[in-house]
Amino acid sequence: MTTFKVMTFNLKNDMFFTRKNLRWDTRRQYVRNLISATSPDIIGVQELTNPMRQQLQQLLPRYDFVGLARNRKRSFLNEHSDILFLRDRFELRHYRTFWLSPHPDRPGSRSWSSLFPRICTMAELRCREDGELIRVFNTHLDPLLAISRNYEIAAILREMQSMQQQQACPLILMGDLNTTMSSRTLKKVTQAENQLSLRVVYESGTMFNTLHYGHGRLKENREPIDYIYVNDQLEVLSSRIITTCFNGLYPSDHYPVLCCLQKKGKAEP
Repeated sequence: MTTFKVMTFNLKNDMFFTRKNLRWDTRRQYVRNLISATSPDIIGVQELTNPMRQQLQQLLPRYDFVGLARNRKRSFLNEHSDILFLRDRFELRHYRTFWLSPHPDRPGSRSWSSLFPRICTMAELRCREDGELIRVFNTHLDPLLAISRNYEIAAILREMQSMQQQQACPLILMGDLNTTMSSRTLKKVTQAENQLSLRVVYESGTMFNTLHYGHGRLKENREPIDYIYVNDQLEVLSSRIITTCFNGLYPSDHYPVLCCLQKKGKAEP
């Protein structure tokens, strides 16, 4: 498998109290410009509503979108955690959105401690160039309670373990995880007991806050809450938090995270 780029990007949904400079109509071209400039091969997005999805599909015609909305019916804040991929580089083998609840296949279900349903989208992608398979998970964990995030990440790890046992392949977990690396939630991701060999793509000393509320402020001694993890079948060639703004405005209230990956054992082209 040749090198490829992966991005996680919380796009921020529109709410009635959202400031004008963070309204989707103000930012959508900036989102398109940033993605076009960085050219990720695979993108995990969060807070993508149905109207935003329809518009983004028109703005990004080279990408296929996979994922279901978290609520069973159209309703307030019916968000997607979709996976986007360049169709000329990858072929979709299989995808699934599952709910982080006691009933993962029941649309709209949630855990008792979560205010809204929480979801994870999984996509198995086959590289058109060499036929290599890659398995991608994208999620948005609960922003309020650690107990909810612990439950949700455990549900995702169980699904990853089950699929890897059936067929092991390069593995990516990404999303807005709403917590820091020192938290119990993210320590679960990298613990040896889960046998997934996951590690974060951030290089030591290059981390700072990814949530900036649209102001673009970089805060000392603050960790990101947006992450990309990969397993030991993937080599991280580079990673960065993208702080680009357009005309003084930011594409979202989160900075996207971008990394360049390569399957281990393969030479760079």
